[in-house]
Order: sequence, then structure tokens, then C-alpha cells
Amino acid sequence: FGSYSTALCLPVSDLDIVVHVAAPYAPMPVLADALRSKPWCARAECLPHARVPIIKAQDALTRLAVDISFNT
Repeated sequence: FGSYSTALCLPVSDLDIVVHVAAPYAPMPVLADALRSKPWCARAECLPHARVPIIKAQDALTRLAVDISFNT
């Protein structure tokens, strides 16, 4: 939405998703494990110690890259 509306999107752009949770546990490894178990997920890498903690995933069919962050 952001890069599309500002005309900065490219055919190789990724999809950024922010998940807002109020959980007493770290949801990143739970979601990364769930994604890895799906046949449509080519990869799901959990980067909890990055400047912005993120899950990098990729759709197996389209190769669309997805970055998922939590509460940021």
C-alpha cells in the first residue's frame, strides 16, 4: 500500500505486514514455526535480534517476499 501509493513500488518489491498483539509470550517463533509447516511457504526466517525484529517469509508459488513485524 505505501510504496504503491507513492509510486515507489517495483516488480520485485516485498509485502510488509505489521501484526498487533497483546500477548504475554514472544509470538515470532510461534508464527515462524506455523508458516514453515505450510506447503505454500517456501521459507520463514525468524530474526528476533534485528533492529526491527522480523520474520522474513516467501510464498512458494509466486516467490513474493513478505516481512512480518510485531507491534512496530
